Amino acid sequence: MELGIDLGTSTTVAYLRRDDGTTEPVLFDGTPLMPSAVYADPAAGSAVDSAGHLLTGRDAIHSARAHPERFEPSPKRHIDRAAIEPMIGALLRRVAAEAARTAGAPAAAVTLTHPAAWGPDRRAVLQRAAAAAGLHNVRLVPEPVAAAAFHLRRHATGPSDLLVYDLGAGTFDVAIVRYAPPGHLSVLCCGGLDDLGGLDLDASIVALLRVRCGSPEQWSRLDNPVTVADRAAQRQLWDDVRTAKEMLSRTATTTLFVPLVEREQVLTRAELEQLAGPLVQRTLHAVSMTIQACPVPLQPLGGVVLVGGASRMPLVGSMLRGALNTPVTLIDQPELVVAAGSIDPVLTGAPAPVRPFAPAPPAGPGYAPPPPVMVMAPPPVVLMPPPPPAGPPAMITIVELITVSTPRLTGVTLRGQLHAGFGVVEHVFPTDDEGRLLLFADPNAMARHAAAVGPRDPLLGVPPARVRNDGSDDLCFDLDLLLEHLGAEPETWLPGYVCRCRDLAAQLAVFLDLDGTDDLIGPGSTIDRADDILRRHRGEPSARSARRKLARLDHAQLIEDWVDLIELIEAATVQPTVR
Repeated sequence: MELGIDLGTSTTVAYLRRDDGTTEPVLFDGTPLMPSAVYADPAAGSAVDSAGHLLTGRDAIHSARAHPERFEPSPKRHIDRAAIEPMIGALLRRVAAEAARTAGAPAAAVTLTHPAAWGPDRRAVLQRAAAAAGLHNVRLVPEPVAAAAFHLRRHATGPSDLLVYDLGAGTFDVAIVRYAPPGHLSVLCCGGLDDLGGLDLDASIVALLRVRCGSPEQWSRLDNPVTVADRAAQRQLWDDVRTAKEMLSRTATTTLFVPLVEREQVLTRAELEQLAGPLVQRTLHAVSMTIQACPVPLQPLGGVVLVGGASRMPLVGSMLRGALNTPVTLIDQPELVVAAGSIDPVLTGAPAPVRPFAPAPPAGPGYAPPPPVMVMAPPPVVLMPPPPPAGPPAMITIVELITVSTPRLTGVTLRGQLHAGFGVVEHVFPTDDEGRLLLFADPNAMARHAAAVGPRDPLLGVPPARVRNDGSDDLCFDLDLLLEHLGAEPETWLPGYVCRCRDLAAQLAVFLDLDGTDDLIGPGSTIDRADDILRRHRGEPSARSARRKLARLDHAQLIEDWVDLIELIEAATVQPTVR
């Protein structure tokens, strides 16, 4: 059994790979994200749990409400301090204990990830902390290499350079990783910002709420809590702000309750993006500077891999695409990518590293550029060719038989959720050899096609008993009727139907990699703004506030954009003739 650990600035994630090849996240209090926090009091001999260990994770956060002076929320930020090594050891010991409880035995091998810019001294701290935590057979892998391995497992590509964009809670990191088949991954250069992350956006949201709510006396208690009750209220506020931020990556609006002030506040995605825009722009500048400072000529980017929970914001993907003119890999849970990729067989089955890619590498096995240099060229990790994909039962779940109609095409197809063995979900559809969506005349034609192609399409190979086929309206996507529907008065629109069609179109745009869809359906587009309004007023489209907002939309532009989007989907769809 193998254990992969991503010790993050804000959260720690771990994945297990069992001997049969199945993988699963390690859960901490029911969630794969454990806060990278430690509660200790060196002057008093440290606060410990029942086993005599420092408190970690949510236990540490809970204890800190009473005694914040004993709390370290992010030991990784202070990796160069002598007192930090025991704290990192405590976090790794907790991971090892939870992993052993899940698997029934300790891990035989462990992969620890670390920032690409860490030199030998910092990596040595990690190794010593792992040994103190009882972890054996430990190997270190740069975080962007693990992220690239995860990307390559899902998106096979030829020789190329991959940009790994890691926007976590406390820091931002960027790296260019070169992939050279059959399996060489090298970090060409890296950079980042130590003072920017998702917590900065949380602070901006809190500042906005402070201005809106007034009540300076209550806000003084939230900003500078003294009592246990005030500290609990402060923690509740910041937790709710983070949850609201995450919700706005999926919805157009959310509501926040401000404790002590005792007021509810509505926050919209547009307001969030207005706050986030300058922060994301800073990361784009860091990306540009890192690319310009790269010591070797770069190949055209083969993809952009988003890592870190804060990269989930739709604004991040759209601004990156605009700045780099390169496809961006969208992942539902980007905070899990590094840990999942760290135990990919393409990494754990690697032979010893070969010589560095740099023309004249410095002597010595532990070379790393001295701080504060942001660009470095560490030795590459050498990878073996990836094994064949796992079978459908281990990859695809919640398979649905859906009906799709457009002005030119009508038929049935499948939509599944692809987990790729790591618990990270994306929507997938059956395609032909050229990557076009397969639309069948009826389920019998689909079954005949599946029998003919055999196991080449894992989605079509899913047993029929596992396919959802209840004939409900939510599995029927009549895009032809949608155009007629949007031609009527907005107060007669059915929000659920319009939003459902928009979701399918967005899924197909990502899956089929349709060019030109950002302007049609991306953030700020007419389709997106209409979707935001309808989701916010779902069930009451005739309400005055909904009518007023819908009236401000350019309805002719809305229909024109839908026509263009449907034409792109039609062009990427085929109806095979099945005998």
